[in-house]
Amino acid sequence: MVFMLAIGLAFGLNGDGGGASDSNPPTAPPASAPPPAAEAAPASDSSQPVDPTDGELAPLPESPPVDSATAAGGDGDAAGTAQDVAPLPVEPVLTGFTVPIPDACVSEFAGHLPSASRAYRNGIHEGLDFYEFASCVPLGLGSVVIAAKDGVIVRADLDYTELTQAEYAAAEAAGFQGEEVLDLFRGRQVWIDHGAGVVTRYAHLSAIAAGIAVGDPVVAGDIIGFVGESGSPTSLHPVETDFHLHFEIRIGDSYLGEGLLPLEARQLYIEAFGLGG
Repeated sequence: MVFMLAIGLAFGLNGDGGGASDSNPPTAPPASAPPPAAEAAPASDSSQPVDPTDGELAPLPESPPVDSATAAGGDGDAAGTAQDVAPLPVEPVLTGFTVPIPDACVSEFAGHLPSASRAYRNGIHEGLDFYEFASCVPLGLGSVVIAAKDGVIVRADLDYTELTQAEYAAAEAAGFQGEEVLDLFRGRQVWIDHGAGVVTRYAHLSAIAAGIAVGDPVVAGDIIGFVGESGSPTSLHPVETDFHLHFEIRIGDSYLGEGLLPLEARQLYIEAFGLGG
């Protein structure tokens, strides 16, 4: 009886016989494996801040204003400075002139005007002539010639020599063509530069006023010379006279009124002198 009780007790301790033996006691089930560690986030780049709302790159800070000199020259050197930028072309000013013979009017004779024909001037006249009979004032040898506008003297023929018969014959043989011939027949001259390509020429002078020299500034109304006939073909014949002033307004390589009829060119001079008619 006691024996049977001991056997029953042994079976009760070992269950139904399907468990592990006493030598290998059951172990606790393994704990659940921890979830895989999250992938490490890349180190933040301070030059490209991350927007925490969606993880996309936020816009870079706005670039600072660029200095115009640096932009032009790359590093702000002399290549980008203002003085290296080509200035805008300056428009020539063709108003504000004074009539170069005090109180004179502008001739209405076509032969005295720009674009009139001339046998000894490359075939064409490039300026105004002021003769006594057509200029509204007494005018003759030695009459005063004044600067038509403020400017700088760029030519003054202080050592001029009179036209010779041989020079005239050579010009005639050449058909009175060429710039040298044209210059020869303007005689003794003064030129004044008024800026922006505008130059006035005063020709056939009998003399140049004292103190006038290349490089000197002048203002409108200054006496620059005196009426004569130098360079004129009649200067070769003392019994004839051709005293007058030949006056030109030049714009670059052209003359005021070029390509127009003489009376049309006259109107441009009337406007330049502010005479109004």
